[in-house]
Amino acid sequence: MKPPVGEKAETVADRDVLIIDDEASVGELLEQYSMQYGWRAESAVSQYDGLDMLARNHHDLVFLDIVMPGMNVLDMISRIREISVGSEIILMSGRIHDERFISAIKILGIYGFVKKPFSIENLSHFLADDIHGGRSTGSSNPRKDDLKLKE
Repeated sequence: MKPPVGEKAETVADRDVLIIDDEASVGELLEQYSMQYGWRAESAVSQYDGLDMLARNHHDLVFLDIVMPGMNVLDMISRIREISVGSEIILMSGRIHDERFISAIKILGIYGFVKKPFSIENLSHFLADDIHGGRSTGSSNPRKDDLKLKE
């Protein structure tokens, strides 16, 4: 659940999120929403800018749009893992709804998947969770099923 307007959720130190999406408006929206949950947030509109940001600063969580100009998503996931060891990746897409794809990304160890257009409520389950500490830091207590792959 989203904190009341003007209030921040309990903050856990050193939580950084990076949003990589070629639609600037998506990145801006996710930045604002992430900050309400105590995350330091930034966004990139290209894969290469995102990789540069990861090289400069570790991010605990990366929201990655699957369909973007540049390298394919598997290569991008590989590069993220090389540059920022330990970053959890949540894939986003408005075009991919194939159940086989969803099953395949589980094998890759992807932390989550969110269909676009996404609901803020679905995103709050990821943002309210202390992804490395295993405890909820937001005002709600997400169900375990909500913390993994969103379909």
